[in-house]
Amino acid sequence: MNKRNYRLQGILAVLLTAFIITSCDSSDSISGLEDSLSSVPNLTLIEGADNVSLTVNKDKNRSNFLVRVEGMDESAGIEEGTYPSFCALWDVPINSSNSNYDGVKLYDISNEPYWNKVNYIVGNLDNLYEEIEGLNWLEVQIAMWSVMEHKKFDMNTIEHDDLPRDVREGTYSMDRIDQILDDVMTNYRDFNPETAPYVAFYSQIEGGGENRNVQDQIIIVPGPGDIEKGFGVRHRNFRASANAQELFLGVGDLGSGDNRVDADVDWVQNGKTEVSFSYDPSEDKLIATAGSAMLEYTNLSEKMPLSCQLADVDRAQLSILARDEGSSVKLSAELDGIVLSETAEQGTANEAISLFIQNIDISSGFMLEGTVEINGSFGQSQELSRIELNFGCPAPMAI
Repeated sequence: MNKRNYRLQGILAVLLTAFIITSCDSSDSISGLEDSLSSVPNLTLIEGADNVSLTVNKDKNRSNFLVRVEGMDESAGIEEGTYPSFCALWDVPINSSNSNYDGVKLYDISNEPYWNKVNYIVGNLDNLYEEIEGLNWLEVQIAMWSVMEHKKFDMNTIEHDDLPRDVREGTYSMDRIDQILDDVMTNYRDFNPETAPYVAFYSQIEGGGENRNVQDQIIIVPGPGDIEKGFGVRHRNFRASANAQELFLGVGDLGSGDNRVDADVDWVQNGKTEVSFSYDPSEDKLIATAGSAMLEYTNLSEKMPLSCQLADVDRAQLSILARDEGSSVKLSAELDGIVLSETAEQGTANEAISLFIQNIDISSGFMLEGTVEINGSFGQSQELSRIELNFGCPAPMAI
């Protein structure tokens, strides 16, 4: 397994003590657990995460639970922390009043085709909550159960009295659940967990004693696609004779004039313009060029956002948009040996084409050199089409 470092920042555990058992079950019994431990397919045990401790509390906000995960070896590549989670099984209970469980095994499911539908839901949680008005945690939980083939959950066939207590007594909309499931079936085949903001791990407790009270969990950790913007460069406003700012260079949100310097660029219409972007640590400055335009952004370390200091920068995100009718935008470049070749075309990709780069070390500086190729016509809007490359840090989790 490729080892990745997952970091959690800024998530607060909510410790609720009102109930002893949270019903991911139908009868508050644990009769289904032994069968469940042997029937879950396609789990890859994470090296160094075979004897983990979980402390479980209710969330009932954007996830079912918040779990404190501790006891991993360094080789696991997972930091101790508090993470959101959902029930993996619908007919087994879990103690969730600051309850501790030892002997937990963590499994990687991020690259298992069998788990693609679950991974899609996890990786798109922010989008789901943003796009489906009124969506709640229970609807996400029901959708997640519904796409697991090994422990089939079908609201249309399970008797009401056999449903989990949270479903029997909770508030949910089948329309919102169906929206999730329709989205999953339309898009899960194209989902790439390597660029997702969140990644799912499967936690499982085996053994005897009190540990048999806990059911499996889908634990959500920050993934490789999350980024807190540190510094970057933006190419935009590709129309001819725009006579405006087409090159931005600076920190944080480049849309804010206080965060950047800018310059005019004469883009080659229906052709290529040479560009470069570099960081010189000896002079603590960024340099960007586009055609004959050049910008310098000095004293970078002093101007970095508080949420992403220069020493913590370890990733980059390239985003390309082409939303002007009949337009295309392409970046062909090399970043310290990494080939970047991405194209966005209006009509086939109206959302950003994104490329994530992990495990970056900028302590010795970097150099990007290449071309921006634009084709078609570009309207009056300066931001419909653009290219942006951001270097940053792991982003705080939004859930």
